[in-house]
Amino acid sequence: MKKFLRAAVVPIGMVMFSILFCGILFAREIPGTLQVRQGQRLQFAGLPLSAQQGGAVSTDRSLQTGASYTTDIRLLGLIEVKKVQVQVVPTCEVTPDGEPFGIKLYTEGVMVIGVADVDTAAGKESPASAAGIRKGDILIAINGKTVNSNNEVADRFAKSDGVDCTLSMRRNGVAFQTRLKPLRSVADGQYKAGLWVRDSTAGIGTITYYDPKSGVYGGLGHAVCDVDTGKMLPLLEGEAVGSTITGVEKGTKGRTGELVGTLADARLGSLLINGNTGVYGVLTQQRAGKKYPVAMRQQVHTGKAVLLATLDTSGPRAYAVQIEQVRYGSSSAEHNMVVRVTDPALIARTGGIVQGMSGSPLLQDGMFVGAVTHVFVNNPEKGYAIFAENMMQTAQTLEVRQ
Repeated sequence: MKKFLRAAVVPIGMVMFSILFCGILFAREIPGTLQVRQGQRLQFAGLPLSAQQGGAVSTDRSLQTGASYTTDIRLLGLIEVKKVQVQVVPTCEVTPDGEPFGIKLYTEGVMVIGVADVDTAAGKESPASAAGIRKGDILIAINGKTVNSNNEVADRFAKSDGVDCTLSMRRNGVAFQTRLKPLRSVADGQYKAGLWVRDSTAGIGTITYYDPKSGVYGGLGHAVCDVDTGKMLPLLEGEAVGSTITGVEKGTKGRTGELVGTLADARLGSLLINGNTGVYGVLTQQRAGKKYPVAMRQQVHTGKAVLLATLDTSGPRAYAVQIEQVRYGSSSAEHNMVVRVTDPALIARTGGIVQGMSGSPLLQDGMFVGAVTHVFVNNPEKGYAIFAENMMQTAQTLEVRQ
């Protein structure tokens, strides 16, 4: 009997250690605040976790939108993992889309994409470098007057007569001012600052979802960023326009593929937000399609899912994918899941995920759970995805602004 007990101690100890280790991992992964839809209880899909309140599993079905409560998250119903704050939010249904669209964006201020020397009579000098300006900075105003285009910037410096200018700038969201002295170029006699700036961009992405009630749409699942600096472009104004996919450049290991298409003149709607979770606006016309409930992050789990994507003029098609990782507590707005394409037809056509598919919606268990955002350069069959919950939270700020 003693030998049996001694023999049992090791495996029992290993099991207990494994449970405790899992509890620690879950405690780190689960955020301190979660949301549930009105009429639902807090449940974790595919995980051995339960929400308990007052010693019993709570249904919380009587709580209305706007209510909140604190609950214990327990592993196997026994070990307390973490206390979380739960917020009750309204039920929500939207139409997952998957159609390509064109994006035209004009910046608030101009983005510095490079600094250069000015060829002066005294030699080459860089006024921008001397003023401490860096690639990726946003130039908002010159001598208190706003600038929103390349031509405005060039004109202000050209008419400065070489007098010091006060520049209102923004770097990583922090405002500051600096002084810059334009120098006369021997090439054309114009005063210049030695700045390369960008005031607009255009491209193709995918509409993720459409809300028939409000007309609001969300797309991309990530911000529109400058191609040279990688920084998010500050939005002054923009619009969503029609787009036609004319071909596909297949992705391979080390080389990102791309949906090839053209932008149309037809305006689809406004572009009102360019943020970390995507682009948002209001469409001018109703769009048909089946509505799906929007999943909360804890309802998403590893396993089979469906991706809606458009590769040609025939419109969106459903393709099989596998959600391989769910990062419930991810600090990144758009790196919440790792998705792998498993559909042979999609792999044969695109190699997996390609540029232009950003925003392609993901469906699982009859719910809209998120959207593809980025491809793994060294493995185009895999990519990151964002929670639908994160996109809807951004869209709510837009609806408040309307």
